[in-house]
Amino acid sequence: MTLRGIHFVAVLALLAGGIPAMAQSAALATSLRAAPDPAAEAAARGAAARAVSVLFSRIAASDAAPNVTVGQLLDRTRSVDAFGRVLEDAEQIGGPRWIDDTTCQVQLQISRRRVEDALQRYAQMEGGISLAALSKSARDWPEYFSATGTSIAASGADRIATLSGGAAWDRVPESARKAALLRARDEAIRGARASVLSVRIAPDETLGDAMREPAVSDLIDRFFSEQPLSRVLFQDDLTVEVRLGTPTEDFFNAVRSALLRQKIGNLPAPDDSAAWGRIAADFSRQFVPPVGRAKAEAGGGASQAVRMPAAAPEWSMGEMEAEGSADVGRSRLGGAEQAGNEALRELRRRIDALPLVEQMTLGEAARKDPAIAVAIDRAMSRARVVRTDYGDRTVRRRLTIDLGDLWDELRR
Repeated sequence: MTLRGIHFVAVLALLAGGIPAMAQSAALATSLRAAPDPAAEAAARGAAARAVSVLFSRIAASDAAPNVTVGQLLDRTRSVDAFGRVLEDAEQIGGPRWIDDTTCQVQLQISRRRVEDALQRYAQMEGGISLAALSKSARDWPEYFSATGTSIAASGADRIATLSGGAAWDRVPESARKAALLRARDEAIRGARASVLSVRIAPDETLGDAMREPAVSDLIDRFFSEQPLSRVLFQDDLTVEVRLGTPTEDFFNAVRSALLRQKIGNLPAPDDSAAWGRIAADFSRQFVPPVGRAKAEAGGGASQAVRMPAAAPEWSMGEMEAEGSADVGRSRLGGAEQAGNEALRELRRRIDALPLVEQMTLGEAARKDPAIAVAIDRAMSRARVVRTDYGDRTVRRRLTIDLGDLWDELRR
């Protein structure tokens, strides 16, 4: 379990904070019993996970002592995971609420007493605070901390495209909104996949190697096709931002299932819990939550096929690297994930600037021809983390991509 830096929005409302990547909780299990099909099940899981995320954020922002927040206390005492297990047992208020056919909400609450009892244990650890100061701060907390999580099933994407507001979007056709939404969703999936490619599943094999197998890649694509949307932002510059409600555990289980089903490589035995536990821990450390962005064009515009050059461009013989940085904030791991997202965006900017044909860059070609945009996404899904450096206040993460692989995807 790790602390995740997140930004959560239920279509119209933005909340920000940290999230522990958790195993399935009792509240989440209750949600699943009410889900009528796999897509709805994923939406219920996403709503429950988002509720836990928001609950964690609200508690972490509370004062534990003068000039010390709960989040800082948890980081100092390395108790994020332990506190995450406490929140796994938060009480669900009623059952999942389906606002419509695709939108699910789950509400959780946990008492001040349970939170304080847990924090008292952590306060006595190295880096902790006095119990008296904690008890005094706790008197100002609400009797119950509560939070609501919202998630939208994948099938609701088309409907979301009609909800964008603001004068800037009035001149964007619905078809262009949907296209931008889908491109942002594809980028989110690509980023999530790329973040775990360097996870080692055998002494001489990584997840990146395994995901080159079409059967494995197809199973993972199928998993993401059912993932709900937990955030959609239509911004004034005609950029749409999407976050998928994909818990780390769910993604790992889908990958593990795909690997075992296809008997990829020299995998640990299915019942070797120690080996799979090590793989899961590495997976959790590297996983970047699925967040993607895309820009719509006012007035839309029909797509055009772009003819590929007959000869491979000179750049296809090398590799490309990009680096992102972020503030460490309350969590080193959360900062690393934000830095990874920034590195992916920078990598995409550099790829978009590569020349393809005379007077046309890859980015310009991708805007004309959706097939090129998809090919770039496929290649970027195999970007690898090559280095992560932690400083006192910032963290830097460097990614690399094989440009020969990118050219192969463009030629498919």
